[in-house]
Amino acid sequence: MRRLFALAFGALWGAAAMFIAFKFHVVRTKDDWVFVPKPSASLVDAYVDVREWDTAEWTKHGQLIKALVLTGHSDLMRESVTDRWKSKVFGEKTTRDNDRTSNDTSFD
Repeated sequence: MRRLFALAFGALWGAAAMFIAFKFHVVRTKDDWVFVPKPSASLVDAYVDVREWDTAEWTKHGQLIKALVLTGHSDLMRESVTDRWKSKVFGEKTTRDNDRTSNDTSFD
């Protein structure tokens, strides 16, 4: 009986995880987690960590941008890009900045 309960619990847990993955973008920001409904069911960008994203990375995720704008969370894009820009301007190097080999005069 114990194994049957564990199997049922695991199946329900997996079904709930798949439902969330198909219906929501789980976005990790600098301060918290945001669940943004997807315009259409898919597994694209089920979980994204936008804390270190620059403008080039944002342009690769069109469905996420659309969902953020439709739900009124477009400020998340602005915050991540401006935080990265401020760290470039004021010299606060992050580990990702140190690993980059691109031109240092770019603010992306």
